[in-house]
Amino acid sequence: MGFQVKRFITYLLFLFSVNAYSQSIALAVPVQNIELDGSFVDWPETMYWNSINNYYGSGEQSNEDFQARFSTGYDLDEGSLYIALQVLDDEFVGKNGNNHSTQDHMLLYLDLGHRMSGGSPVFYVGSDEVLEIHHKPGNYDETNHELTLENAELKRKRLGNLLQYEWKISVKKELVPHRVLGVDFMIIDHDVSEDSEDILLWKNGFG
Repeated sequence: MGFQVKRFITYLLFLFSVNAYSQSIALAVPVQNIELDGSFVDWPETMYWNSINNYYGSGEQSNEDFQARFSTGYDLDEGSLYIALQVLDDEFVGKNGNNHSTQDHMLLYLDLGHRMSGGSPVFYVGSDEVLEIHHKPGNYDETNHELTLENAELKRKRLGNLLQYEWKISVKKELVPHRVLGVDFMIIDHDVSEDSEDILLWKNGFG
């Protein structure tokens, strides 16, 4: 088999692998002097909003009941990744104990290496008075070892039927312009009148 044919086949395999691992893309904008308070008034007007609309649940929800969107920013001087997440929720369940599973809460997945070969990200859990970090089992990417609970800060703010999460994650040397980081979101909604929960994901599927 000639060199040109081999190179063409390799190129096709590369295209297939890119397609098989197709990604949703969010662009982060430079930010400065962000005060972590759950308000987005100090974010730039050029922030890009990305919809989180893969819904799992009772099937009775509507866009007026439960929807979410997020934006990302970075501060090179601080070495910090910022995430603004806004949830529209018609019924808010907040401080009702120290267990996030009974509250409206979210999971923020973060993979600093984001290698095509895969690997396990970490995820942060955030709700009222709860901030946790979990390392997923499996082929653990050592790049994510440096992520600890001390790396993350979170503030939530309720504005009418909007619940706003403002995250600051210290990633230091991993924060480089044009660098690709892996992120994902799981938004969990509880209602006072029901035991079930509704979920929004950015990337479709739980794998």
